[in-house]
Amino acid sequence: MRKTGLKFIWEKGSKNDNAIKVFKENNISLEYDHFGNLTADFYGIGIFEKVEYEHIENDVFEICIA
Repeated sequence: MRKTGLKFIWEKGSKNDNAIKVFKENNISLEYDHFGNLTADFYGIGIFEKVEYEHIENDVFEICIA
């Protein structure tokens, strides 16, 4: 996994819901692939990469590229 520096505090909802909120705040395009995985265009070049999460501490998670 490659780190992105994008983090969120997981208080409610799914991890994907929280990641989508962060993506919208940072104008990052997102979509779900045909397997139902959340993907995002982290570099703004039209290449959508699978999103994964790394547990940092307590309820803090970092959004990573699979």
